[in-house]
Order: sequence, then C-alpha cells, then structure tokens
Amino acid sequence: MARIKAVLNERRLAYEGAMKLAEKECNAAKATPKSPWDSEDKKVLAYLRKHPAQRANGEGVWNQVVQTKITA
Repeated sequence: MARIKAVLNERRLAYEGAMKLAEKECNAAKATPKSPWDSEDKKVLAYLRKHPAQRANGEGVWNQVVQTKITA
C-alpha cells in the first residue's frame, strides 16, 4: 500500500511540475508578439506589388479553379 501511495505521489508531483512548465511556456508565447506574415509571405507580396499583371493572371486562374470545383 505504501508503494502505491509513493508512486501516486510521484505522478502527482510530476503532473504538477509539467503543468507549471506548460503555464510558463504559454505565458512566454503570449508575451512575444508574432507577425502574421513570415518572410516568404513578404517576398510574395513584394513580387505581386511589382508585377500586377501576374496578380491578375493568378486571380483569373483561381477563379477558374473555384468555378470548376463548384460545378463539379
């Protein structure tokens, strides 16, 4: 019986420690502001701003894809 209590106590302490670590990580993640744009998104955006014809062509292709999926 004592062995069972010791094991349960170890598991409880391990769980509490894990919860404290998870809470610290969560708070740290909330504290650091994240940009919704990564470096690749910024490169694509810059390219599309330089080449508006490519953007229009891309939108046309996208519209065709959407229309074919809707009718199918």
